[in-house]
Amino acid sequence: MKQGKFAAMMHWAAKCRMMMLLLLLLSSALMAQENTGFSIKGKISGWNDGKKLAVFNEELGGGPLATTVVKDGTFLLKGKTDEAKPYFIGEEGTEERIFVFLDNSNIELSGHKDSLREVKINGGTAHNDYKAFVDEFSPLFAEVNQLSKTAQSGSGKADSLQTLIESRINFIQEEIDRFIENKKTSAVAPFVILVTGDISSDPSMKQQRFDKLAIPAKESYFGKILAKSIADANIGQIGSIAPEFSQNDANGNSITLSSFKGKYVLLDFWASWCGPCRMENPNVVQAYEQFKDKNFTVLGISLDKDKTAWLNAVKEDKLNWTQVSDLKFWENEVAQMFRIQSIPQNYLVDPTGKIVARNLRGPVLIETLEHILGK
Repeated sequence: MKQGKFAAMMHWAAKCRMMMLLLLLLSSALMAQENTGFSIKGKISGWNDGKKLAVFNEELGGGPLATTVVKDGTFLLKGKTDEAKPYFIGEEGTEERIFVFLDNSNIELSGHKDSLREVKINGGTAHNDYKAFVDEFSPLFAEVNQLSKTAQSGSGKADSLQTLIESRINFIQEEIDRFIENKKTSAVAPFVILVTGDISSDPSMKQQRFDKLAIPAKESYFGKILAKSIADANIGQIGSIAPEFSQNDANGNSITLSSFKGKYVLLDFWASWCGPCRMENPNVVQAYEQFKDKNFTVLGISLDKDKTAWLNAVKEDKLNWTQVSDLKFWENEVAQMFRIQSIPQNYLVDPTGKIVARNLRGPVLIETLEHILGK
C-alpha cells in the first residue's frame, strides 16, 4: 500500500473516532438533559420546621410529584414533570398553597405564609411566561370590569362608556394576539387562549389563535384542553358535520345517523314530559307529511326515562317517524354528544351529513324546507 493512501486512511480513521466520541458525548448530554427534573428551593416565613409540603394538583391525579418537610426554615422539593402544567406547592388538604406553572426548571420561592399570592417566584420558563401574562393583563381586565360597573350603576354617560369599553376590549384582543405570537411555543399560550376565550363573541377566534401555535404548545396539557373545547364548540354548528351516533329504537334495533345518509333528516330532540316539545310536535308532523316524499325525514331523539310515557306520546302526537331513546333522561348519550341543554331543539342535516340549519320552529321550519326542497 502506498504511503499516501495509508496516511489518508489513518486520517479518516482518526476523524471517525472523533465523530464517535462526539456522538457519545452528545448522547450522554441528551440523556442527562432528559433525566433533569425540577428543583424548588423555598423559604416561606411562618412555615415552621416539620411542616409537610408537596407539589400537587388534585385535578391531575396521580399523587404528588414531590414531598418534603421544612427544615431550618427552608425546604427543597425535587421531582420531574412530563410537561409544563399547573401545580400547587403547600400542604395537601389545606388552602395554604402557592400556584406555579411548573416545568423542569430550578425555581426559588420566598415570601410569607399570610400572603402566598404575593410569593416571589424566580426561575422557571413556563412560570415566567405565566407571570408575564398576569402582570400585563390583570390591570387591563380590572379596568374593563370597573368601566362595566360604572356603566351598570348609571353614574356615567352610557354611550361614551360603552364606546370606551369596546375600545379597551379591542386593545386587549390585540395584546392577546401579540402575546400568542411572541409565545407560540410556550405551554402557557393555549392557557391564555382558554381563559380569554369568552372575551370575543366570534366562535372562530379560538381556532384562529390555536392555529398560530407551534406543535409543542398544541400538544401541551392546555393545548389538548383547548383543542377539545374548540371541537366541542363546533359540534352542532351550522356548516359542521353532524357527529355519527347510534341508539336503539323502541324495539331494541340500533339506529345510526349514517343510515339516513342521502336524505335530509331533521334531528328532533324532545320528550313526552316537555310541554313546549308537545306544543311544537304538530309543526314537525306537518313538515314530515309535506316533505316526506321529497327526500326528507325526521329522526326523533327522546330524553324520556319512562318507556310507556314515551311511546304513548309518540302515538298521541302521531309522530310517525323513527324514534330512538336510551331512557337516560338528560343523560341521553346522543343529547350529551350534541351538548343539549334544553329542549325542544333540532338540527337539519343534509344528504352529506352536514348541518345546514338548527332550531327551526313553527312556520320557520316549513319555510326553510320549502326553500331547500321546494313547495
